[in-house]
Amino acid sequence: MLGALWTLDYMLLLAQYGCAGVNIETGVNQLGFVSSYTPIQDDGEGTNTAGAPYYGMLAFVAALTGSPQVLSVDFDPQGINLSCCICGAGGKPRAVVAVNRDKSQDAYLSVAELGMGELTGYRLLAPSPDSKSGITFGGCWVDADGRWTPKSPDHTFGEGVAVPRMSALVLRCR
Repeated sequence: MLGALWTLDYMLLLAQYGCAGVNIETGVNQLGFVSSYTPIQDDGEGTNTAGAPYYGMLAFVAALTGSPQVLSVDFDPQGINLSCCICGAGGKPRAVVAVNRDKSQDAYLSVAELGMGELTGYRLLAPSPDSKSGITFGGCWVDADGRWTPKSPDHTFGEGVAVPRMSALVLRCR
């Protein structure tokens, strides 16, 4: 899970600074093995699966679809290892992303003051912080054919939105 959160957070940071693309290691690395931090995992027998970073990449795309600008948010995380950003276009917020890398504390957001109306939420979750499998985004995992279709998203109205420890949340305008 750490790989998914790191990938999402880092890609958002790069986008804030105007980076137009990211190359992430895939396949066999320079040391002769497939790293657990590659987005595409290969079992050595011809089966490929989505690795932890792939889910961070999915969350990044969900946040930025129709929202090409990424802005950092000045907020007080109150001692929680939490980062947040707003994605939008034309000065209008269209998505909020919260990445909670804290291993012991849940976070709670209030985004009502952004005036985004009713929001749809997609959660990036895993069984444990060290999970390299069992990771889901939007309540679903990437299937064996590489397809991902989110289950019913959470609907929220901007007050007291929970972001559990070692997880991320993408909130989008409906």
